[in-house]
Amino acid sequence: MSPHVQIVLLFVGLVATTIASFFFGGVSINWSDLASLFSSTPDHQASIQQYVLLSVRSPRILGSIVVGATLAGGGIALQSLFRNPLADPSIIGISSGASAFAVFIISMGATSLALFGLQVGYYTLPVAAFIGALITAIIAYRMSLNNGRADMSILLLSGIALQFMAAALTSLMIFTSNDQELRNVTFWMMGSMSNITWTNITILALFVMPGFIYYPRIAGKLNKIQLGEDQAYSMGVDTQSLKRKVILVTTLGIGATVAFCGVVSFIGLVAPHIMRLWIGHNHRYLIPASLIFGGFLNLVADTLARTIVLPQELPISIITAIIGAPVFVTLIIRERKKLALAQ
Repeated sequence: MSPHVQIVLLFVGLVATTIASFFFGGVSINWSDLASLFSSTPDHQASIQQYVLLSVRSPRILGSIVVGATLAGGGIALQSLFRNPLADPSIIGISSGASAFAVFIISMGATSLALFGLQVGYYTLPVAAFIGALITAIIAYRMSLNNGRADMSILLLSGIALQFMAAALTSLMIFTSNDQELRNVTFWMMGSMSNITWTNITILALFVMPGFIYYPRIAGKLNKIQLGEDQAYSMGVDTQSLKRKVILVTTLGIGATVAFCGVVSFIGLVAPHIMRLWIGHNHRYLIPASLIFGGFLNLVADTLARTIVLPQELPISIITAIIGAPVFVTLIIRERKKLALAQ
């Protein structure tokens, strides 16, 4: 089966899953309600089904696809850049930094900030998380510079160190939080698509679209860098510029997803792995396949999260971990067998 056919099949599967996900949730939706999506807009006279479909479920479904694709895109870009299959967007501390800043806002918003009469706006939490992601990525990158060149092994170690530091600060703030703040922090850190609205999708798109445009354009360069940085440089790839741009674009996208949805685990790690096994290592096909499959995985996870414990909702990272962890263990066993045969 050619890679083009495989990508078409992935897209068809995503479209079918998208249509099916409209019918699942706390409010029952039928085919006539779904048809109204293309014929009218919700108002005060509209039915509850129509309102839920157009104003709640539609942006959430689209947002789930966008977030999943962004996570998978960041994962494949960093795995290729590090030439490390275990790399994912959290490896340089992006998610941890965003979480630390967001937890700070949650834990301080109802106490210290209130003492000064500050009104914490709706977008305070997303902005704080996004700033945290940017600051962490910048620090990790600056620490990796050696004579103006970014050393990927140092960047990896810097990211790990920053992850531990951010985790320690997050734990300290959780320890000092009251019960309500603790509940908010815990739910936010496990991820949820429940805050996705049409306005949020518009803002999110501003930060994730650069990745969707940039990643496919550098597919050839990522293929070359798999041969080694020196070899890629001799083949005309400006490896230092590539590193800076990949880290910047990935940080923008992942920082925005964490800002609006909290931490969603495993998508950025597992989706590229599965696509490598299915479609191969050529990034010209691997990147679009990973984007589509990442959106599919996150949409399935969110649909399960909002339906299996009705009327409550599970944090999405519980679902992605249940799906992702066994897949990841299977991949590790598979790689170990390959190493054993190679020896």
